[in-house]
Amino acid sequence: MLKNKVLLVMLTLLLSACVAIGPTIHSNATPQVNLNQYKSFGFFDKLDTDQRYESLLSQYLKASTKEEMLRRGFKFTQDSPDLLINFRQDVVDKQALKQFPVTHQGGYYSSGGRLYYDTWVGFEPYLEKYQQGTLTIDIVDRQQNKMIWQGAAVEEVSQEKLAKLDSAIPKIVNAIFEQFPITPTIMP
Repeated sequence: MLKNKVLLVMLTLLLSACVAIGPTIHSNATPQVNLNQYKSFGFFDKLDTDQRYESLLSQYLKASTKEEMLRRGFKFTQDSPDLLINFRQDVVDKQALKQFPVTHQGGYYSSGGRLYYDTWVGFEPYLEKYQQGTLTIDIVDRQQNKMIWQGAAVEEVSQEKLAKLDSAIPKIVNAIFEQFPITPTIMP
């Protein structure tokens, strides 16, 4: 019986570890555009992550994105840059049907003069409610006013990450920029 409970706890920990692997990253680029032709970047005056003032989220995103772009050889300027960068965020409520491993206790029975105890492992379904967040970085050709690259991270939103945005945002931005077509020339 104790052995079954230990097995159940280990299985639960293993399943929960598989779920917490980080954000799913997506990116798209305009195929006919050579990103090496651009030399400078800046940010839109009004970011989609702001309302009436510059949010903390925008400040963290700007700092992390600026670092990633500088590492790739771009120059930061707000005076007519080649590229303009914008950010968007979206949080939606989600539900997932999951299964929790449980042990079922049978009873004692005898067969052929031997006494047996019946127990088996099964799964019990439950509905999990959570929030899923999407963070999108748009890079736009300023002169043509056309998007040339977009990267997005999709991940479950946790209170832990919301409480530590200053450390979570650089990791997410770095993960998004791993799919950027130009690799870093300067290492951190």
